[in-house]
Amino acid sequence: MKPSARLALAAFCTDFGLYLLMLSLPFRVLALGGGALQLGLVPVLYATPYSLVAATAGRLSDRWPRRRPIRVGLAFAVLGALSLARADDLPTLFASIPFIGVGLGFFWPSLQAGFSELHRGHRLLAMVSLFNVSWSAGKGGGMLLGSILLARMGPGFVSILAAAAYAMAAVVLPWMDRPRDHHLAVRADPRRPAPHRHRAFLHSAWIANGVGFGIVATVNHHLPQLAVRWGEGEREVGTLLAVVFLSQTLFFLQAGSRQWWHYRKGYLIAAQLLLVAAAGLLPQSPQIFLLVPLGAGLGIALGFAYQSSIYYSLDAPHSRGSQAGVHEAVLGVASATIPLVGGALVSPLGLRAPFLLAAICGSLAVIHTGLRLRSSDRGA
Repeated sequence: MKPSARLALAAFCTDFGLYLLMLSLPFRVLALGGGALQLGLVPVLYATPYSLVAATAGRLSDRWPRRRPIRVGLAFAVLGALSLARADDLPTLFASIPFIGVGLGFFWPSLQAGFSELHRGHRLLAMVSLFNVSWSAGKGGGMLLGSILLARMGPGFVSILAAAAYAMAAVVLPWMDRPRDHHLAVRADPRRPAPHRHRAFLHSAWIANGVGFGIVATVNHHLPQLAVRWGEGEREVGTLLAVVFLSQTLFFLQAGSRQWWHYRKGYLIAAQLLLVAAAGLLPQSPQIFLLVPLGAGLGIALGFAYQSSIYYSLDAPHSRGSQAGVHEAVLGVASATIPLVGGALVSPLGLRAPFLLAAICGSLAVIHTGLRLRSSDRGA
């Protein structure tokens, strides 16, 4: 199997395992007596160590062989998933979640930088597209299979299956020696603007992607409580989230290997506006299956934001591991803080408050993108 295919399979297995867990965790919290605040705490316990480790591991992977931090991370993830399989109370459940965050904080920046160095120059876009399709398909598959297995086999079985997926990712990894000229392995995209303009797009895409993942984390962790009130359950929520991530995968397949969207302000702002609309409209219907078209739009917009963030991070002559680490850290911080603060607002404002907060954060990100890119235009 080619190294690129092995890395793609490792990415698929890792997010497949993660989203088996992420679908099950809100329902486990509710079953163990937790409420909105505890639901908001779940992404914090995952994303805080994830963000801290990702920022550091990205820099380390620019100096170490890429495979070393990847395997360290997968060992932590297996340990965390097995601990979750045995958790039968909220303290044990909450103590197990950070192991997953630490593990994947080591895993993702190193894997992303390794993808960028498999081929020179024009192949960067193809490698980023393959990477994105792989992890996104893993997310959608994890949500879809989890929605079936959680009700039938229980959360313990789902957690063990996640641990097996992490172990499989470690097994399929290729040898990842970097080429001697790895700092030159990525030739500049012909559309890449001047450095100050590139930085403006990079920072705007980091924030847009982070807020996008914060919106999806809000749906993941707060929609189950609304769904229970509506008389729906794991299958309906899992199906909606599977639609989000499979739509994201389709975007990566159709647009990920094309250049028309590179460094275009209008497209980035339009994707963010779609994220805001989805955050505001998703909690309005008492029938989740009526929300499937909106979920598809959310997935497409999230795909554009993520593709922009990771591509602009890796479209650089050096420090790709470091920039991939910041990309992942921003994603993690937003995924933690938006659902947590939203959960704290449920008591005074009601179950739709987390979604309102997410829409406000998305609106602020749109304003930031417009102002940041206008400022870079004036500095040209």
